[in-house]
Amino acid sequence: MKIGSHMIVRFTFSFLLFCAFSFSGMAQSDTSRPVMPGQEGTKVFTTRSITDTAMIGYVSVQKDYRIELLTGKMQEYHKAISNVTRSGSGYRLMLLSTSDRNEAMRLRSQLLQLFPEQKVYMVFQSPFIKLKFGDFVERDEAVRYREQLKMQKLVAGNIYVLSEIVVIKPEILENPEN
Repeated sequence: MKIGSHMIVRFTFSFLLFCAFSFSGMAQSDTSRPVMPGQEGTKVFTTRSITDTAMIGYVSVQKDYRIELLTGKMQEYHKAISNVTRSGSGYRLMLLSTSDRNEAMRLRSQLLQLFPEQKVYMVFQSPFIKLKFGDFVERDEAVRYREQLKMQKLVAGNIYVLSEIVVIKPEILENPEN
């Protein structure tokens, strides 16, 4: 059996016509879908849209209640992260550079007792132990502590203000004027 070109054209046209009508019947036209159990928080938003010059239709967007739950969890997560300490540029005091470990430990324990709010850092760079003090965001604060330490005569030599990466506490981030 021989199929002519006019048969192929008629078959193609019929097939396209069939597809067009069958797909248009599948389009969702009901915008008033009932809320299912467990979806009490589901919100339905209906907007009017023009899809063709001859047809006016409606688009229904349904917002799942779980989106609100996820949004709340993300807010809690970001609030918890904001309370984490961060690092940034700041200042430390260089108090001691010695090869005597006992002297470094003695000064360290005295500093921790007198200034519990500040950290003391011991760094070993062969053959010296370097003792650094504090995490200061402002240079003025570091200078004030340097003057206090000089008045108490805890350190025999000079005390230097060093520019370093320091730990910044969350309360310092919230109140920069303190």
